[in-house]
Amino acid sequence: MKKETIKTIATATAVVSATALTVNAKADSVTNNPTTENNDKVQTTVTPEQQLKSNVDTTKQTLDSASQTQAQAQSKADAANSEVANNQTNVDQDQASVDKAQANQDQATQNLADLNKQNENYDSNLSNAKTNVDNAQTAVTNAQSNINAQNEVVNNDTQAVNEANANVNQAQEGVNDAQANVDKAQADLDNANPNGLQKELDATNNTIKEDTQAVTNAQNNLEQAKANDQANADALSKTQDQVAAQTKVVNNDKQALNDATNSLNQAKSNQAQAQTSVDKQAKVVANAQSEVDKTNATDLSNKLNQANSAVTNDTQAVSDAQKALDQAKTNDAQNAKQVADKQAKLTNAQNALANAVKSNQDAQANLTSAKNNQASAQADLDAKQKEINDIKSQMGSVNTIVVPSGYTVDKVNQAYANAKKGDTSFAENFYNTVGKNGMTINEYKANAKDIAETVDLKNITPEQQLEINKFAVGLINQVREQLGLPKITLNESSMAIGKEVADMYRDNGESYLLGHDVQGILDPIAHKYELDNLSENRSFKMGKNENITLSSLKSYIYDDILYMLFEDNFSSNDAYGHANNFLQYKVDLNDKDSDGQEMLVTPTNIFMGVGISSDSDGDGIIANYEFISVQNELSYQTETPYGIATTVYPGMNQNSSTFAYTSSINTDTPNYAQQPKQATDELSAKQEALNKAKQQTATAQAKADSAAGALATAQNKVNALTLELNQLKAYKAQTPSAQKALDNANAKLAQDTKTRDEVQAQLNNLNDAIKAKVQALADAKADLATKQQALDEAKQATAQAQANENKANQTLANAQSALAKLQANLLNLQAYKPQRAAAQTALTKANQKLADDKKKTEELTSALQNLAETRSQRQATLDQAKQVLAEKQKTLDEAEAQASKAQAKLDSDKKTLADLQAKLTQAQTNLDNAKKALADLENLPERLAQAQANVQKAQAELTSAQAKLDEAKKALAESQAQADVANEALSQANDDKNQAQVAYDKATKAYNDYLKAQQAVKDAEEKAKAQAQAKAEHTYFAKTENGKVVDEKGHIMVGYSVKGNQVFDAQSKLVGTLAQTSTTRRMANTVKQENAKALPQTGDKQNSNTTVGAILVGLGSLLGLGALGKRKED
Repeated sequence: MKKETIKTIATATAVVSATALTVNAKADSVTNNPTTENNDKVQTTVTPEQQLKSNVDTTKQTLDSASQTQAQAQSKADAANSEVANNQTNVDQDQASVDKAQANQDQATQNLADLNKQNENYDSNLSNAKTNVDNAQTAVTNAQSNINAQNEVVNNDTQAVNEANANVNQAQEGVNDAQANVDKAQADLDNANPNGLQKELDATNNTIKEDTQAVTNAQNNLEQAKANDQANADALSKTQDQVAAQTKVVNNDKQALNDATNSLNQAKSNQAQAQTSVDKQAKVVANAQSEVDKTNATDLSNKLNQANSAVTNDTQAVSDAQKALDQAKTNDAQNAKQVADKQAKLTNAQNALANAVKSNQDAQANLTSAKNNQASAQADLDAKQKEINDIKSQMGSVNTIVVPSGYTVDKVNQAYANAKKGDTSFAENFYNTVGKNGMTINEYKANAKDIAETVDLKNITPEQQLEINKFAVGLINQVREQLGLPKITLNESSMAIGKEVADMYRDNGESYLLGHDVQGILDPIAHKYELDNLSENRSFKMGKNENITLSSLKSYIYDDILYMLFEDNFSSNDAYGHANNFLQYKVDLNDKDSDGQEMLVTPTNIFMGVGISSDSDGDGIIANYEFISVQNELSYQTETPYGIATTVYPGMNQNSSTFAYTSSINTDTPNYAQQPKQATDELSAKQEALNKAKQQTATAQAKADSAAGALATAQNKVNALTLELNQLKAYKAQTPSAQKALDNANAKLAQDTKTRDEVQAQLNNLNDAIKAKVQALADAKADLATKQQALDEAKQATAQAQANENKANQTLANAQSALAKLQANLLNLQAYKPQRAAAQTALTKANQKLADDKKKTEELTSALQNLAETRSQRQATLDQAKQVLAEKQKTLDEAEAQASKAQAKLDSDKKTLADLQAKLTQAQTNLDNAKKALADLENLPERLAQAQANVQKAQAELTSAQAKLDEAKKALAESQAQADVANEALSQANDDKNQAQVAYDKATKAYNDYLKAQQAVKDAEEKAKAQAQAKAEHTYFAKTENGKVVDEKGHIMVGYSVKGNQVFDAQSKLVGTLAQTSTTRRMANTVKQENAKALPQTGDKQNSNTTVGAILVGLGSLLGLGALGKRKED
């Protein structure tokens, strides 16, 4: 079994834009100097801040007092204005009531006048109304009779139209059949030739099959038609029975309506008689009242009623006063309890306030401690950042790639594997959390030699080719070494392969191919070198780059490799494919041995070659990185369905006779990579410590804010409870005034009771004659009440009779409507045309056609044998068919004329029926109106009496409404006066509060402005210090053997001193950093001169320190060339 060779081809192409990918990392140094307070000494002198704070507190107390006064004034003004608004609402409502009462009185007066006018010719009008009802009822009966007769006419017309249309349809069928016969005879004649007859014979045979099916269909249709005819007959019989039954219902409802009308007339007559009795008795009551009025008994009776009413009201007032006294005592006791409860709550709140003060102090202390810890963590971070900067400074112009924390081969492989499956989430997260940092912390460093050297991309020299390959392979090996992977090898063969691949892409015009030409380029070159395959990374950069510097080319390669390692199309399905190639090591055979272990092949070596080219026009830079992974043959045991078998993996790229496996070119770079990586890891740890300190500070700040909020809440609660307690203490006892009100109510009750007893005594002393008149009046009123009750019962009976008549009318209308619907349904059923005969005819025709077609088959067979005779017979058949068609057409014309005549008569008779129905509707309306007019006249006496009562009632309601309106206006005027006083007091309170607010705002602004000014001074000092610190970090000095300080211009700085690696001026201000070596040529010369002065003048023995210093100066001079080529960072 041969194991298939594994090929690894990066599927993504790194695209680098024309603009160089450069990221400038700049570390900001922030120093937090915690402020410490010295509380050892108590200063008695008032500072400006204390004075300003005192002004704020004083104006705040004044503002709070003014606000409390304003709130009280606002409450009183709101209450007064609310009272005005309520009273205004009452006035508006009462005015509306007066207007409504006036309108009701006007309407009642007009109604009474109208009824009096109707009463002038009452008997004549009543007689005419009854006559109108009779005439209207006769008109309705006649109209209904005419409609019934016309319905019969329309029904007959409809049947005639249906029959005429049936005749037309039948005649049309005859014409159609005759025309079909003519067409058929003509066709038969036309086809009377051997070919035509044979074709017709074939068609007829096919038609016989259709005829057989048609017979079957016609038989089925006949059965359905029989069923339909029977269903219609059943429905017609049922509907006829329903029409007969509903006709009886209509007749019964008509009789019921007639009975209800008679009952209504009798009830109205009874009501009229009862009304007459009431009117007569009312006159008797009026006469008896007149007799009583001649005496003073009425006055005494009225006084007694008033006195009784006063006693009743006084009794209620005494009861209300007693309840008010009880409530007052309860209120006083409740207020005393509320004062005690509120005092207890205030004490608790004051205790809580004291606790809140202590909690706030503790929280502030914790916050100060957290800020100090944060400042310390920040200082540690700044120191570590400086250490990294120093390491980078030492690295000079050596290009390195530092692997960021968290960047591993496993994560690169996982990102690549997931992206190939369409899931880029891991790759995107890997870039955002790790890769982006790798893009930031690494940066290309140029040197003067590379800047001065020009590269012709079309003619790269062998030396430049070697330099480019060593540079690229060296960068990759730095990364692989940091990740624990074996280095990639560069040799002459891999360089040659890289160059040839680049040249072929250019020569084939595929410089900007978005992919990899495996078949056209990679496989042919691999076969040339007797290799199995090549794997490749490619990129290109647009723009004119025909002649560029070696430094620019290296910068492009550096940024290219950086991109492929750390960013590498992280959001696409090819994410980290290039990185996977750069970091390739063990190869997965996608197989397991007999023990279930994944089979991995470790390459014996991995070679890499780099090719650089541009397109034929000199546009752009194209870089390709070719990999040759060498793998030996591997045998292992696998489990198969047939048992254990040996699988042989043949290896890869290990059998070439032309590839120089044993040669290699050194690509190692100085090992500066590990130092910044370790320092960067420590920097990350310190950054985490700072983040934790910041989080602790934020937590402490939140707790401090919460404690301050709790303190403010506790203070507000104490203030609120104090205010509430003062309000409760200002409560005025209600019991004394309530007791006085009860005493006054008892006194008035006693007085009014005495008055009532005196009036009752006077009334008892009247003589028997007056008592008799009063008794007669009482009896008359009792009789009137009895007769009034009889009248009310009569009215109720009339109303019930009227309702019965209305119901009977509606019942009759419903029954007539139902009858009309049944009659319409009956007409539709009667218009039904039986289907059986037509279906039987269709069956007969189908059978006949089948027989005819069979006969035709025989005739066609014979006709083929006797062609001449056949044509003669078919001509005769055609002539006969034409004659029949003419006769059928004449019959159709006559049938259509008759149908048109019948339809015209139906339309005319329907119009007549519609006109009659309209007349019936109008007659019914006239009947309803006549009945209503008669009912109104019959109820005229009752309506007249009611109208008179309505006028009196409307007048009384108007008088009452007007009195209520006057009282409401008086209350409005009084409340408006009180509101004016309250609003004036509120205006003054608002002015006082505004003045206090202005004073408080000014004091607060002055205090805040002072604090801002103090903070601004502090910020300026800290900013100046930070700027000086930043400037000092980038200003370099050197120190000579004799202790002198030299700047970068070579000047000796008098009065300057050195502490550690920091340089201070004569005023002890930090001005710079002591450099390890001279950073400029002038500085190096001055140091050299000063050190030379310090050398011994006699003897061969030199000071060892001096000698070392001289050596360092010399090295500094040499290294100065590299320093001059270093880019100056902002």
